[in-house]
Amino acid sequence: MRVFAPTVLVIFMVVLPVRAQAVSFDDLQEGEDVLEYYNGGFGSLGSGPGDPFGLSFTPGWIAFSPDVYGPDGKAAHIGPGVSIVSLHTTWATSIQFYYLGDPLTVNLYDQEGGLGTLLDTRDLAGQPGFDPMFRKLDTTFRSAVFISSGSNIIDTLVFSEEGEPPRILPEPGTLGLSLLSMGFLSLRALLSTRR
Repeated sequence: MRVFAPTVLVIFMVVLPVRAQAVSFDDLQEGEDVLEYYNGGFGSLGSGPGDPFGLSFTPGWIAFSPDVYGPDGKAAHIGPGVSIVSLHTTWATSIQFYYLGDPLTVNLYDQEGGLGTLLDTRDLAGQPGFDPMFRKLDTTFRSAVFISSGSNIIDTLVFSEEGEPPRILPEPGTLGLSLLSMGFLSLRALLSTRR
């Protein structure tokens, strides 16, 4: 019984966060526009069908390497102007992401396509270089409008659904250390029961 409890704890801690809708852009081709990929559709170069998250991206969310969250992946590059993510199937209560680049404004609306009532607005300072800024916004919304003054890299968008608690997205080093620690504790519990 002493082995069972730590094992269940590890499984619970690792599997529970997987239910969040995480958009990493890693499965798209280099230079591909996201479009309907995360709505169970296809990107501009034919990748797909993607995950049916109920998310549509306006043209201009282009997948390029490298990403800013972890190694060997892609992020979405957006240029100057307006780039919108619409949620079709559910209202979100939280959006989390990493970004690099020029100053960025994020507006959250109660209807798709950046329409309806403006619920929240955040002006984010420029974040140049190799140290991505993590942002988390908590407001029930239906679309997120990103307004860039220049060029930005957006990575690992995570949406929490209505009725679910917001999830904190750990930094890559923190996640790796947590998994290593949980593995060590499970191994230790297993070895102590065999003595």
